[in-house]
Amino acid sequence: MSDNGQTLSADKPKRLEDVADFIRSFDVAQVGDRAFEAVPFDRAERNVVEGTHILGQAGVASSRLVGQKVVSTYGSFSRAALWDAPLRFELEVAHQGRTFSTTNVAVIQNGKRMSSVTVLLGADAPDLVRQQAEMPDVPAPDACAPRDQSVSGRDVRIAVGDPSSGEIGPPELHLWLRLQKAPEDAAIRQAMLMELMGGYTLGAAARPHKDVDIRQAHVTLSTGVLALNANLYEDADLSDWLLYTNTAIYTGHGLAQVDGRVFERSGRLVASSTATCMLRRMEVSASAHGGKSRVM
Repeated sequence: MSDNGQTLSADKPKRLEDVADFIRSFDVAQVGDRAFEAVPFDRAERNVVEGTHILGQAGVASSRLVGQKVVSTYGSFSRAALWDAPLRFELEVAHQGRTFSTTNVAVIQNGKRMSSVTVLLGADAPDLVRQQAEMPDVPAPDACAPRDQSVSGRDVRIAVGDPSSGEIGPPELHLWLRLQKAPEDAAIRQAMLMELMGGYTLGAAARPHKDVDIRQAHVTLSTGVLALNANLYEDADLSDWLLYTNTAIYTGHGLAQVDGRVFERSGRLVASSTATCMLRRMEVSASAHGGKSRVM
């Protein structure tokens, strides 16, 4: 039980099934002077917490500790964290000022450091000047087929570059996303915006290559976000459609570098990211490796 009475873990974690659960997964509770913990959930289809989900949770913890909004985060993900075990966020305040603050966050699970996150926070300020990248011209949400996300109340539609189709094309992917229920907490809205920028990144990197089928991720391909920098500009309306667009600017040496941007339907740019991802083949050898896969 945390200081605010929230139950952090249970013998059997709750199944993460709808958008209310998804929102709660970011609602980290303070359990110490500079420590926070996330509630575990059952995610049977793949028991791995996405790196951008961890970024969002670290951002919420930092915002609550420092009292400022997140400007930018950078995370490196050394080990895969599990959904069904508590995640602990231990914060060091490297600097706290009236204009900007910085925290360093160690993400711990089962006594091991899983990730390291640096969070830049700041106080708001009026525009001196304003300029942004233009939103790409893609089909509207109503013209795109829905995609099952296994979480009710979270709508996703692929506008360009559907990874499930196996089509070959430029190294880019565009998708629409909205929540039927948006969180009231501004820090959690920021966290969910960060989480959005981790998905589908490698779909863009694999799209030009006919010999790489991203549908084989975690089967014959070893994939994942290794590090990601997320930048937050505006308080987005998550209950209306957001366009997430990403472009792979480099692939090679088993890595992919992908730049992402998030726009409101009006064309306003609300966030951007750059991700370093792993894209490698797995080798399976029952005799040499006990039937387990290893990364080539």
